[in-house]
Amino acid sequence: MSKGVTLMYYRFSPTGNELCKLLGNKPNMQYYDQLVALLSQKFTVHTDATGSIHHTV
Repeated sequence: MSKGVTLMYYRFSPTGNELCKLLGNKPNMQYYDQLVALLSQKFTVHTDATGSIHHTV
């Protein structure tokens, strides 16, 4: 929504991906809601999440 705004992110290494799979899928909706609120300040955010988050690492 603003010029000059960049979203930087880091991907997991292959080892990090394997470790992440061992942790399981435990959604933290409070963190998710806060992250969406923060990103919404500078980005247009669309989400289909309705109470559970499914992700593939």
